[in-house]
Amino acid sequence: MNLLHKAFVKRYDVAFGINTYGALHVLNFAKKCIKLKVHLHASTAYVSSEKGGNILESPLHMEDMPKGTTRLDINAEKEVAEEYLDRLRVQGDTNEEITSTMKDLDFKRFLRILQNMLKFL
Repeated sequence: MNLLHKAFVKRYDVAFGINTYGALHVLNFAKKCIKLKVHLHASTAYVSSEKGGNILESPLHMEDMPKGTTRLDINAEKEVAEEYLDRLRVQGDTNEEITSTMKDLDFKRFLRILQNMLKFL
């Protein structure tokens, strides 16, 4: 049996903008701060119900990815979100319909990415 709980679901375009480009904008801002000595990014995205304490991350290098897996193309994902949003607006969908559809898209894209991530386990 598989169980996936989705209590927090944002519109795909909003979530993508916050989670992906938000971090990029902060990094770009930090690069412009001449006197900055350290830029620390703390993420709460990693959750494990089987481990306790600190879970240290190790960098993932592209050459370490298993053969046959696809990598996430951030610009392509942004285009997907923008195309969906444009199509919904052209159709004349209401804000409520747009929000509902974009939340569904967020979940579908998440499942697609999750399937690729599970190949690492």
